[in-house]
Amino acid sequence: HAGIEGGVDHPDAVLVVRVAPLTEHHRAQTQGADFEACGTQAHVLHESQLSARFADLPLKLAPVKTQQLSITTGRERALVDLTPEVRKFVRFEGDGLLNVSIPHATAGLILMEMGSGSEADLWDRLDALLPRDKHYVHSHGSRGHGADHLLPAFISPTLSLPVIAGEVSLGTWQSIVMVDTNVDNPQRQVLLAFLPDPTG
Repeated sequence: HAGIEGGVDHPDAVLVVRVAPLTEHHRAQTQGADFEACGTQAHVLHESQLSARFADLPLKLAPVKTQQLSITTGRERALVDLTPEVRKFVRFEGDGLLNVSIPHATAGLILMEMGSGSEADLWDRLDALLPRDKHYVHSHGSRGHGADHLLPAFISPTLSLPVIAGEVSLGTWQSIVMVDTNVDNPQRQVLLAFLPDPTG
C-alpha cells in the first residue's frame, strides 16, 4: 500500500515505488498497475524494469567540485556571512545542486537577512532556548558550553540549495550564515560541494 501526496506536472512522469520484497501473489497483482495520483496517472515499475526504462537517458557523469573554507571566528560567538564565498564558488558552473556543511558539533547554518537587526533578535532567542547559566551534563569547557553542543539539534550544520546558471538560488534578503556560539573554538572549517546537473 502506498500513500501518494502532491501532484506530478509532467504527463509522462514515472512514479517509482520501492516496496518490501513481494510475494509472487502480490507481484502479479501490482505488476503494471496504475495509480491515480492526485489526478495524474502514475505507473508502477519494479526495480528489474528500471535499467531498461532509463537506459537511453543522456546522462553525463560530472565530478563533484569541492572547496574548504577556513574561518576565524575568534573568542566570541559569531554570525558569519558565507554568501560571497559561496557565490564565487558556483560562478560559471551552470545548473546543479550546492551543499554547504560544517564538520563541527557546535555550529550551524541558516538562511536569514543580515544587517537589519535580526542578528540581535537571533541571539536573544537562542539565549532563551539554550541559556548559558543552565546546568548541562555535557559540562566541559567554558560556562554554558553544553548549550553549544545542542545548537545543531535546532540549527542544522548542513544545507543544500539549487544553482541555476551559475547563481545560487537565494531570495532578495537571504544570506547563507554560519551560526557559531562556541567561544572555545576560534577556527572553523566550511565545506562546499557542487554537484552539476548530469543532463546539462
